[in-house]
Amino acid sequence: MAAQAGSRGDEQLSTAAEETRELCERLQVEIADLLRHEGADESPDPLSVLTERESEVARLIARDHPSNAELAASLHISEKTVKTHVSNILRKLDISQRSAIGWLLQSNGEQMSALLNRTMSTTKS
Repeated sequence: MAAQAGSRGDEQLSTAAEETRELCERLQVEIADLLRHEGADESPDPLSVLTERESEVARLIARDHPSNAELAASLHISEKTVKTHVSNILRKLDISQRSAIGWLLQSNGEQMSALLNRTMSTTKS
């Protein structure tokens, strides 16, 4: 009888150990899924989709709010090229108004710093 009780105890212990192992595996999968989804919720740097020149134009628009003519003069390009850059920026950032460029850059301080660093290193070269 004691042997049978011991055998049932071992069996219960083995079952509990197996259930615990399965629970740990499910927990690991749940944690991995949560971490993946948490990373996906973080918005990627919207400025990473811009070319260096578009980044420079976006920075100038955010900082000084110049007209297309003023941008063209300061960048030594045609007004038509400025309009193309601005259109590309609006499309790539999925915004509809030029004023939103400044808002987007100002609301993302880290992104603005990265943009400034990238633009400044380009203009020094």
